[in-house]
Amino acid sequence: MTTTIPTPPVPGVAAPPTGSVSLLAVSGMNCQSCVQRVQTALQAVAGVERVTLRLEAGRAMVHWKPDAAASREALVQAVKAAGYEARLLAAPSAAAPPAAWSPLAGWRFNVVVGLAATVPLMIGDWLLGLGMTRWFQWLGFGLALPVQILGGARFYRGAWHQLRQGRSNMDALVALGSTTAFGYSAVVLFSGAPTHLYFMEAAAIITLISVGHWLESLASARATSALQALLHLAPATARRLDADGSEVEVPVAELRPGDVVLLKPGDRVPTDGEVTDGRSAVNEAMLTGESLPAEKNVGARLYGGTVNLDGALRMRVTAVGEATALAQIVAVVERAQSSRANIQKLGDQVSNIFVPVVVLVALATGLGWALAPTSAGRLTHLLEPFLWPVTLPESALATGCIFAAAVLIVACPCAMGLATPAAIMAGTNAAARHGILIRDGAALEKSGRITAVVFDKTGTLTRGNLDVAAIQDLRAASDRTPAIEVIAANLARFSNHPISQAVARLVSLESPPLPLADWQEFRGCGVQARANFGTAEPPSALRLGALRWLEENGVETSGGREFVEAWSAQGATILGLAAGERLVGLLALRDELKPHASDVVARLSRQAKAAYLITGDNRRTALAVAAGVGIAADHVFAEIRPERKAAILEQLQQRGERVAFVGDGINDAPALEQADLGIAVGRASDVAREAADIILLKSDLAAIPESLGLAQATLRTIKQNLFWAFFYNALAVPLAALGFLSPVLCAAAMGVSDLIVIGNALRLRRWKLSVEKPKGCG
Repeated sequence: MTTTIPTPPVPGVAAPPTGSVSLLAVSGMNCQSCVQRVQTALQAVAGVERVTLRLEAGRAMVHWKPDAAASREALVQAVKAAGYEARLLAAPSAAAPPAAWSPLAGWRFNVVVGLAATVPLMIGDWLLGLGMTRWFQWLGFGLALPVQILGGARFYRGAWHQLRQGRSNMDALVALGSTTAFGYSAVVLFSGAPTHLYFMEAAAIITLISVGHWLESLASARATSALQALLHLAPATARRLDADGSEVEVPVAELRPGDVVLLKPGDRVPTDGEVTDGRSAVNEAMLTGESLPAEKNVGARLYGGTVNLDGALRMRVTAVGEATALAQIVAVVERAQSSRANIQKLGDQVSNIFVPVVVLVALATGLGWALAPTSAGRLTHLLEPFLWPVTLPESALATGCIFAAAVLIVACPCAMGLATPAAIMAGTNAAARHGILIRDGAALEKSGRITAVVFDKTGTLTRGNLDVAAIQDLRAASDRTPAIEVIAANLARFSNHPISQAVARLVSLESPPLPLADWQEFRGCGVQARANFGTAEPPSALRLGALRWLEENGVETSGGREFVEAWSAQGATILGLAAGERLVGLLALRDELKPHASDVVARLSRQAKAAYLITGDNRRTALAVAAGVGIAADHVFAEIRPERKAAILEQLQQRGERVAFVGDGINDAPALEQADLGIAVGRASDVAREAADIILLKSDLAAIPESLGLAQATLRTIKQNLFWAFFYNALAVPLAALGFLSPVLCAAAMGVSDLIVIGNALRLRRWKLSVEKPKGCG
C-alpha cells in the first residue's frame, strides 16, 4: 500500500457534517423494559445511528447517519409495530439546551392518587376492623374506583397497545390482576352478599406497582448521572473576539470554525479549538480521567468542557456541535447504553413467552381453587397465618379469584428485561467518568472473557515520543554531502508516522528542502523518493525504513552490524537509509517505556491473562522492550508488517485464546478489527478509534486492566441480575398459586424485585480506578 504526498489541512475548515436529528413523542411506556423495546425498534430503522430515549419525558431523540435518507415516518411505524404510540415533534433547536427531564413527572401522579385512597382503606381494614361494615365497603368502592380509572389508565393503555400487536407485557398482568380483585368486589357489593371485599387490594396493587416504577425511574436517573454531567460540561456562552479585537459574549451555538475565543482563568472551554496565543494549564479530568492538568501553549488542542486554570488563552475554533470531542464521547456512551449484549437474548426469549404462560398459570390457579372446594377449604385454614393482611372469603370461587390475581401480580417480566440494560448503563457511565469509552454492550461482554492481551509497541507500551539517539554514516568521507540526517529528515517530513516525525525533527522547518520527486510511503515499512542533489547523474532511489524492508528491495544491509547490535540491545529502533541498492546510513531511535508498563503486565498476569508484544522492529529491539516490561520472549512477535498483525492474532485465536489487541495507529486498524476486543490508547488515530471496541482517552496503560476488570464486574452483575430475575419468578409464582402470598404482598414483592436489579447495577457506580504505584514510589 502506498501513499502520495499529503495535502496539508486548510485551517478553519469545518468537520464533515453530521446526520440530522428527529424527535418523537412516545406514549404507552411504563418501565425501562418498555424503553429497551422502543429503542430496539427505532435502532432497527435503516439509517439510524443512535437513539436516546427518556421514559418519564416520553421523548425519543433519533440521530441519523450523515449519508442516510431520513425516513421519519418509518420511525413512527417502527414504534407502533412495537406496540406503542408515537408522533413526530419539531426538531430540537441547536441553540436551545435540552429540555429538563424529571424522573418524577409521570408516576408521581399515580403514587399520590393511589396513596390517598389506599392508606385510608388499609387503616380501616387492618387496624379498625371495618372490612365487613357495609358503609366502609361502599367507601372502599368510592376510593378504589378513581385509582382503578386514573391510576390504572397507564397499565390499561399499555396492555391494549401491546395486545393490538399480538403481544403482551407486564401491563397486561397488572391490569388483569387489579381488575380481577376490583371486578369481583364490585359484583359482590352490588349483589348485597355479606362477605369480605377486596377494594383495598385492588387499589394497593396499582399503588404499590406505581411506587415501584417511580423508584425505578429515580434509580435509572442515578445510573445515567455521569452522562447527564457530560452533557452539561460545556458552557452556554463564550467570549468571541471580533476582527477589531473587541470582546463579545455570544451563545456557544453561534460559534463557527475559525472564530477566535478568549479564555480567562477559570473559564470552561466552550468548544474544540487550537491555542493561538498564551500559555496555561487546563484541567481535562472530566473528559480523560487524568488528574494532572495538561500544559497548553500555542498549537495545543483544547476540548470543549475542560477548564482553563491559570492563564489567559486565545483559541481558534476547530469544531462545533456534534463534531466536538465532548459530543462524540456522549454519543459513544449513549450508543453503549442503548446496545444489547448477547447474554440479553436469553432474557428476551423468556420474556416473550412469559406473560402468556403466567396467564395460563393464573387461570389454572383460579379453576383449581374453585373446582375443589372441599380440599380448598381445608387448605385455606392452613394458609391463614401466611396470608396477612388478606382475609380469605368463604366462597371457593372468590378464593380462586384472589389467588389468581396474586399469580398475575407477583410475576415480574420487568426484572428480566432490566437485568442487562441496567448493568450496561451503570458500567458504561462508571467507565466514562474515568476516561474509558466502551462502544457497546457486546464489547463489555467480550471484555469480560479475554484471556490474552497483545500490545503494539510504539505509542502503546512506549510513550511514542521518539528521539534520534545515534547516526552512523556508512559513506566514504568524500561523499558525505548532504549529511545523512538532512537526507533522512527530508524523506520523513511528509509522513505522519511517529518514527518519521522524530527523524523529520533533525532539521529545522526553515531549512531549504531537498529536491525530491515521486515520494511514496509504504505503511509499516518506510518511505522512498528520487533525488540527484543537483548532479548530472540520473536521480537515484532513496529509501528510509526498516532494514527488513530494505533487504526485500535488494539493499545489502550487512554494513554497520556492530551499530545495529549495540543499539538494538538497548531497545532502540533501527532505520536504514539506502541509495539505490547501497546502505549509506543508519539511525537509532530510542523511546521511553510508559509509566507503570511493567506493573500493568504484572497485573494482567495476576488476572490470568497472557501478555504478548507485536512490532515491526527487529527481534533484538523487541526482546529488549519485552524484557523491560516483563513479557516472555516466546510471546514476542518481531518484524511483523501491519497487514500480518491480524494474521498473528488469528493464530492466537485458533489456539483457543480470546484476544484483546491494544494499539493506537492507522496501521493497527486491521488488527483491532480481527481481535476479539480492540482497545485504542490515548491519542489514537481516527481510524484506530473507529475500529476499537474500547477507547482510552488518556495514555495511561493502567486503564487497560482496569477497563477489563470493570467489564468483568459488569458481566458478573448481569449474570447476578438474570439469576435473581429467574429465581424470583420461579419461586414467587408457585407460592402465589399455592396461596402462600396475598395480592398486596405480591404487588410489593414485584416492585422490590425491580429495585433489587437496579440497585445491584448501581453498585458499579462506586467502581474506582485502583492504579498500583510501582515499588519505591511514595
